[in-house]
Amino acid sequence: MKKPSWQLDFDCKACGACCRAVGCPLLDDATNLCTVYEDRPDWCRVGYLRPKDFPVDRYLELTHEACKILEAQWATV
Repeated sequence: MKKPSWQLDFDCKACGACCRAVGCPLLDDATNLCTVYEDRPDWCRVGYLRPKDFPVDRYLELTHEACKILEAQWATV
């Protein structure tokens, strides 16, 4: 799957917190990875969610802040 040109790669720790927070049934609790990771929908791809005109630095800053909050509540690793 080719990502849109304005989107970016996101450095995911694969802790599983965001998947747990939304109740994803495809999360493998043993590995903290999605069982369809390579074929997951675009809305599961953090880097694909950045609005086209939203500054990359600010998007990454906010996303990392959100990750910390989710990790504090949901991460198991």
